Amino acid sequence: MNGIILILVCLIAGKVVTQMITCKTEFIYSLNRVAITIALPALILDKVHSQAFSLEAIFPLLSPWLLFFLTVILVYLIRIFIPMSRVTMGTLILLAGTANTSFVGIPLIQAMMGTEEYLGIALWIDQSNFILLFTLGAFIADFYSGEKVSITKNLRVLAKYPPIVALVLAFLLKPFTYPEFISFTLESLGALITPLTMISVGASLTLPSNKRLVGYLSIGLLIKLILLPLAAFASIMFIYASPNIYINQIVLMQAGMAPMVIAVIIALEKGLDGELASIMTAIGIPLSFLTVPLFYYLII
Repeated sequence: MNGIILILVCLIAGKVVTQMITCKTEFIYSLNRVAITIALPALILDKVHSQAFSLEAIFPLLSPWLLFFLTVILVYLIRIFIPMSRVTMGTLILLAGTANTSFVGIPLIQAMMGTEEYLGIALWIDQSNFILLFTLGAFIADFYSGEKVSITKNLRVLAKYPPIVALVLAFLLKPFTYPEFISFTLESLGALITPLTMISVGASLTLPSNKRLVGYLSIGLLIKLILLPLAAFASIMFIYASPNIYINQIVLMQAGMAPMVIAVIIALEKGLDGELASIMTAIGIPLSFLTVPLFYYLII
Protein backbone atom coordinates (compact mmCIF):
# COMPACT_ATOMS: atom_id res chain seq x y z
CA MET A 1 0.00 0.00 0.00
CA ASN A 2 2.85 2.40 0.76
CA GLY A 3 4.19 1.91 -2.77
CA ILE A 4 0.80 2.65 -4.33
CA ILE A 5 0.45 5.82 -2.26
CA LEU A 6 3.92 6.95 -3.35
CA ILE A 7 2.98 6.44 -7.01
CA LEU A 8 -0.27 8.40 -6.61
CA VAL A 9 1.49 11.26 -4.82
CA CYS A 10 4.17 11.44 -7.54
CA LEU A 11 1.56 11.38 -10.32
CA ILE A 12 -0.35 14.24 -8.70
CA ALA A 13 2.86 16.15 -8.01
CA GLY A 14 3.89 15.83 -11.67
CA LYS A 15 0.55 17.19 -12.86
CA VAL A 16 0.59 20.03 -10.34
CA VAL A 17 4.13 21.09 -11.23
CA THR A 18 3.27 21.35 -14.93
CA GLN A 19 0.54 23.84 -14.06
CA MET A 20 3.17 26.05 -12.40
CA ILE A 21 5.87 26.05 -15.07
CA THR A 22 6.04 27.09 -18.72
CA CYS A 23 8.75 24.64 -19.87
CA LYS A 24 6.72 21.41 -19.51
CA THR A 25 8.54 19.54 -22.28
CA GLU A 26 11.99 20.39 -20.91
CA PHE A 27 10.89 19.40 -17.40
CA ILE A 28 9.70 15.95 -18.55
CA TYR A 29 12.80 15.46 -20.70
CA SER A 30 15.11 16.28 -17.78
CA LEU A 31 13.37 13.83 -15.46
CA ASN A 32 13.52 11.08 -18.08
CA ARG A 33 17.22 11.69 -18.77
CA VAL A 34 18.10 11.46 -15.07
CA ALA A 35 16.07 8.27 -14.79
CA ILE A 36 17.68 6.68 -17.85
CA THR A 37 21.28 7.76 -17.26
CA ILE A 38 21.50 7.55 -13.45
CA ALA A 39 18.62 5.89 -11.58
CA LEU A 40 17.93 2.91 -13.85
CA PRO A 41 21.62 2.02 -14.42
CA ALA A 42 22.19 2.21 -10.65
CA LEU A 43 19.22 -0.07 -10.04
CA ILE A 44 20.54 -2.55 -12.62
CA LEU A 45 24.05 -2.51 -11.19
CA ASP A 46 22.57 -3.15 -7.76
CA LYS A 47 19.82 -5.72 -8.38
CA VAL A 48 21.06 -7.62 -11.45
CA HIS A 49 24.50 -7.97 -9.85
CA SER A 50 22.96 -9.54 -6.75
CA GLN A 51 20.31 -11.63 -8.57
CA ALA A 52 21.53 -15.18 -9.18
CA PHE A 53 21.31 -16.07 -12.87
CA SER A 54 19.77 -19.48 -13.51
CA LEU A 55 17.59 -21.35 -15.99
CA GLU A 56 14.62 -19.60 -14.39
CA ALA A 57 15.74 -16.45 -16.21
CA ILE A 58 15.07 -17.94 -19.66
CA PHE A 59 11.28 -17.64 -19.39
CA PRO A 60 11.36 -13.93 -18.39
CA LEU A 61 14.01 -13.12 -21.01
CA LEU A 62 12.05 -14.75 -23.85
CA SER A 63 8.64 -13.34 -22.90
CA PRO A 64 9.02 -9.86 -24.54
CA TRP A 65 10.11 -11.44 -27.84
CA LEU A 66 7.25 -13.95 -27.92
CA LEU A 67 4.74 -11.19 -27.20
CA PHE A 68 6.23 -8.99 -29.91
CA PHE A 69 5.76 -11.71 -32.55
CA LEU A 70 2.21 -12.24 -31.29
CA THR A 71 1.59 -8.50 -31.73
CA VAL A 72 2.65 -8.71 -35.39
CA ILE A 73 0.18 -11.56 -35.93
CA LEU A 74 -2.65 -9.72 -34.17
CA VAL A 75 -2.12 -6.50 -36.16
CA TYR A 76 -2.20 -8.43 -39.45
CA LEU A 77 -5.36 -10.28 -38.40
CA ILE A 78 -7.10 -7.02 -37.41
CA ARG A 79 -6.04 -5.44 -40.72
CA ILE A 80 -8.20 -8.01 -42.54
CA PHE A 81 -11.29 -6.41 -41.01
CA ILE A 82 -10.12 -2.82 -40.39
CA PRO A 83 -8.09 -1.21 -43.19
CA MET A 84 -4.96 0.64 -42.09
CA SER A 85 -1.88 2.09 -43.75
CA ARG A 86 1.60 0.60 -43.48
CA VAL A 87 2.62 3.51 -41.24
CA THR A 88 -0.29 2.83 -38.88
CA MET A 89 0.54 -0.88 -38.84
CA GLY A 90 4.17 -0.17 -38.00
CA THR A 91 3.16 2.22 -35.22
CA LEU A 92 0.77 -0.29 -33.66
CA ILE A 93 3.32 -3.11 -33.83
CA LEU A 94 6.10 -0.97 -32.32
CA LEU A 95 4.00 0.58 -29.54
CA ALA A 96 1.91 -2.45 -28.63
CA GLY A 97 4.76 -4.92 -29.12
CA THR A 98 7.11 -3.29 -26.62
CA ALA A 99 6.27 -2.40 -23.03
CA ASN A 100 7.12 0.28 -20.49
CA THR A 101 8.90 -2.27 -18.33
CA SER A 102 11.17 0.24 -16.59
CA PHE A 103 9.48 3.64 -16.09
CA VAL A 104 6.12 2.09 -15.20
CA GLY A 105 7.00 -1.58 -14.72
CA ILE A 106 9.59 -1.28 -11.95
CA PRO A 107 7.59 1.14 -9.75
CA LEU A 108 4.36 -0.85 -10.17
CA ILE A 109 6.03 -4.18 -9.40
CA GLN A 110 7.71 -2.70 -6.33
CA ALA A 111 4.38 -1.27 -5.18
CA MET A 112 2.31 -4.40 -5.85
CA MET A 113 4.72 -7.05 -4.63
CA GLY A 114 6.34 -5.10 -1.82
CA THR A 115 9.60 -7.05 -2.09
CA GLU A 116 13.01 -6.38 -3.56
CA GLU A 117 13.98 -10.06 -3.63
CA TYR A 118 12.88 -10.70 -7.21
CA LEU A 119 13.32 -7.23 -8.65
CA GLY A 120 16.25 -8.55 -10.70
CA ILE A 121 13.76 -10.70 -12.66
CA ALA A 122 11.78 -7.60 -13.60
CA LEU A 123 15.03 -6.00 -14.74
CA TRP A 124 15.91 -9.03 -16.89
CA ILE A 125 12.60 -8.57 -18.71
CA ASP A 126 13.23 -4.84 -18.95
CA GLN A 127 16.67 -5.26 -20.52
CA SER A 128 15.42 -7.95 -22.90
CA ASN A 129 12.68 -5.51 -23.88
CA PHE A 130 15.23 -2.74 -24.54
CA ILE A 131 17.32 -5.03 -26.74
CA LEU A 132 14.15 -6.00 -28.59
CA LEU A 133 13.21 -2.35 -29.11
CA PHE A 134 16.58 -1.30 -30.56
CA THR A 135 16.90 -4.37 -32.81
CA LEU A 136 13.67 -5.92 -34.08
CA GLY A 137 11.61 -2.88 -33.02
CA ALA A 138 13.85 -0.46 -34.90
CA PHE A 139 13.81 -2.80 -37.91
CA ILE A 140 9.99 -2.78 -37.90
CA ALA A 141 9.96 1.03 -37.65
CA ASP A 142 12.31 1.34 -40.64
CA PHE A 143 10.46 -1.27 -42.68
CA TYR A 144 6.96 0.17 -42.24
CA SER A 145 8.04 3.81 -42.63
CA GLY A 146 9.79 3.04 -45.91
CA GLU A 147 13.25 4.04 -44.64
CA LYS A 148 16.40 2.06 -45.35
CA VAL A 149 17.00 -0.47 -42.59
CA SER A 150 20.23 0.28 -40.72
CA ILE A 151 21.03 -2.61 -38.41
CA THR A 152 24.53 -1.31 -37.70
CA LYS A 153 23.23 2.09 -36.61
CA ASN A 154 20.62 0.54 -34.35
CA LEU A 155 23.22 -1.72 -32.72
CA ARG A 156 25.53 1.27 -32.12
CA VAL A 157 22.71 3.10 -30.36
CA LEU A 158 21.98 0.00 -28.28
CA ALA A 159 25.63 -0.45 -27.29
CA LYS A 160 25.81 3.12 -25.94
CA TYR A 161 22.48 3.04 -24.10
CA PRO A 162 23.24 3.54 -20.36
CA PRO A 163 20.97 0.75 -18.99
CA ILE A 164 22.50 -1.76 -21.43
CA VAL A 165 26.03 -0.66 -20.45
CA ALA A 166 25.01 -1.10 -16.80
CA LEU A 167 23.67 -4.59 -17.56
CA VAL A 168 26.97 -5.67 -19.11
CA LEU A 169 28.91 -4.24 -16.16
CA ALA A 170 26.59 -5.95 -13.68
CA PHE A 171 27.36 -9.35 -15.22
CA LEU A 172 31.09 -8.66 -15.48
CA LEU A 173 31.20 -7.66 -11.81
CA LYS A 174 29.20 -10.65 -10.54
CA PRO A 175 32.32 -12.48 -9.26
CA PHE A 176 33.11 -9.48 -7.02
CA THR A 177 31.38 -8.18 -3.91
CA TYR A 178 30.64 -4.46 -3.85
CA PRO A 179 32.18 -2.44 -1.01
CA GLU A 180 29.51 -1.21 1.39
CA PHE A 181 29.70 2.41 0.24
CA ILE A 182 29.13 1.39 -3.41
CA SER A 183 26.13 -0.78 -2.45
CA PHE A 184 24.67 2.09 -0.45
CA THR A 185 25.22 4.57 -3.29
CA LEU A 186 23.69 2.29 -5.92
CA GLU A 187 20.71 1.49 -3.70
CA SER A 188 20.11 5.18 -2.97
CA LEU A 189 20.34 6.23 -6.63
CA GLY A 190 18.22 3.27 -7.74
CA ALA A 191 15.51 4.30 -5.30
CA LEU A 192 15.03 7.47 -7.37
CA ILE A 193 13.49 5.50 -10.24
CA THR A 194 9.95 5.56 -8.84
CA PRO A 195 9.66 9.26 -7.94
CA LEU A 196 11.45 10.41 -11.10
CA THR A 197 9.44 8.29 -13.52
CA MET A 198 6.07 8.72 -11.84
CA ILE A 199 6.45 12.51 -11.64
CA SER A 200 7.34 12.43 -15.34
CA VAL A 201 4.30 10.28 -16.11
CA GLY A 202 2.05 12.59 -14.10
CA ALA A 203 3.39 15.60 -15.99
CA SER A 204 2.75 13.83 -19.31
CA LEU A 205 -0.87 12.83 -18.69
CA THR A 206 -3.19 14.24 -21.34
CA LEU A 207 -6.31 13.41 -23.35
CA PRO A 208 -6.44 12.77 -27.11
CA SER A 209 -7.58 15.77 -29.18
CA ASN A 210 -7.72 14.05 -32.58
CA LYS A 211 -10.89 11.94 -32.85
CA ARG A 212 -9.55 10.35 -36.06
CA LEU A 213 -7.11 8.34 -33.99
CA VAL A 214 -9.61 6.97 -31.47
CA GLY A 215 -10.22 3.76 -33.46
CA TYR A 216 -6.54 2.91 -33.91
CA LEU A 217 -5.85 4.00 -30.33
CA SER A 218 -8.48 1.52 -29.11
CA ILE A 219 -6.95 -1.26 -31.21
CA GLY A 220 -3.45 -0.57 -29.91
CA LEU A 221 -4.49 -0.42 -26.26
CA LEU A 222 -6.69 -3.51 -26.59
CA ILE A 223 -3.66 -5.46 -27.83
CA LYS A 224 -1.23 -3.95 -25.34
CA LEU A 225 -3.25 -3.92 -22.13
CA ILE A 226 -5.66 -6.84 -22.60
CA LEU A 227 -4.76 -9.37 -25.31
CA LEU A 228 -1.01 -9.65 -24.62
CA PRO A 229 -1.33 -10.15 -20.85
CA LEU A 230 -4.19 -12.61 -21.51
CA ALA A 231 -1.85 -14.52 -23.84
CA ALA A 232 0.86 -14.50 -21.18
CA PHE A 233 -1.66 -15.70 -18.59
CA ALA A 234 -2.84 -18.52 -20.88
CA SER A 235 0.77 -19.52 -21.49
CA ILE A 236 1.49 -19.64 -17.76
CA MET A 237 -1.69 -21.64 -17.09
CA PHE A 238 -1.51 -24.17 -19.93
CA ILE A 239 1.94 -24.21 -21.58
CA TYR A 240 4.72 -23.34 -19.16
CA ALA A 241 4.84 -21.95 -15.65
CA SER A 242 7.88 -21.37 -13.52
CA PRO A 243 7.85 -23.27 -10.23
CA ASN A 244 8.46 -19.86 -8.66
CA ILE A 245 5.11 -18.03 -8.47
CA TYR A 246 6.86 -14.65 -8.19
CA ILE A 247 8.46 -15.12 -11.60
CA ASN A 248 5.06 -15.90 -13.13
CA GLN A 249 3.55 -12.80 -11.52
CA ILE A 250 6.35 -10.55 -12.74
CA VAL A 251 6.22 -11.94 -16.30
CA LEU A 252 2.45 -11.39 -16.38
CA MET A 253 2.67 -7.85 -14.98
CA GLN A 254 5.44 -6.83 -17.37
CA ALA A 255 3.45 -8.29 -20.29
CA GLY A 256 0.60 -5.91 -19.50
CA MET A 257 2.59 -2.71 -19.05
CA ALA A 258 1.69 0.33 -21.14
CA PRO A 259 3.57 1.34 -24.32
CA MET A 260 7.03 2.74 -23.64
CA VAL A 261 8.11 6.36 -24.00
CA ILE A 262 11.29 5.50 -25.91
CA ALA A 263 9.22 3.64 -28.52
CA VAL A 264 7.42 6.95 -29.14
CA ILE A 265 10.76 8.66 -29.76
CA ILE A 266 11.76 5.94 -32.25
CA ALA A 267 8.37 6.23 -33.98
CA LEU A 268 8.90 9.98 -34.38
CA GLU A 269 12.49 9.61 -35.59
CA LYS A 270 11.57 6.90 -38.12
CA GLY A 271 8.60 8.75 -39.61
CA LEU A 272 5.78 6.60 -38.23
CA ASP A 273 2.53 8.05 -36.84
CA GLY A 274 3.99 10.10 -34.00
CA GLU A 275 0.61 11.42 -32.86
CA LEU A 276 -0.85 7.93 -32.53
CA ALA A 277 2.28 6.74 -30.72
CA SER A 278 2.18 9.65 -28.27
CA ILE A 279 -1.52 9.21 -27.50
CA MET A 280 -1.12 5.45 -26.99
CA THR A 281 1.49 6.16 -24.34
CA ALA A 282 -0.34 9.08 -22.72
CA ILE A 283 -3.58 7.11 -22.38
CA GLY A 284 -2.03 3.67 -21.93
CA ILE A 285 0.05 4.56 -18.88
CA PRO A 286 -2.81 5.65 -16.58
CA LEU A 287 -5.00 2.78 -17.83
CA SER A 288 -2.24 0.30 -17.02
CA PHE A 289 -2.46 1.32 -13.35
CA LEU A 290 -5.92 -0.29 -13.43
CA THR A 291 -5.31 -3.28 -15.73
CA VAL A 292 -1.94 -4.52 -14.47
CA PRO A 293 -3.10 -5.09 -10.85
CA LEU A 294 -6.09 -7.08 -12.18
CA PHE A 295 -3.77 -9.51 -13.97
CA TYR A 296 -1.46 -9.64 -10.95
CA TYR A 297 -4.31 -10.90 -8.77
CA LEU A 298 -5.14 -13.67 -11.27
CA ILE A 299 -2.21 -15.76 -10.02
CA ILE A 300 -1.62 -14.36 -6.55
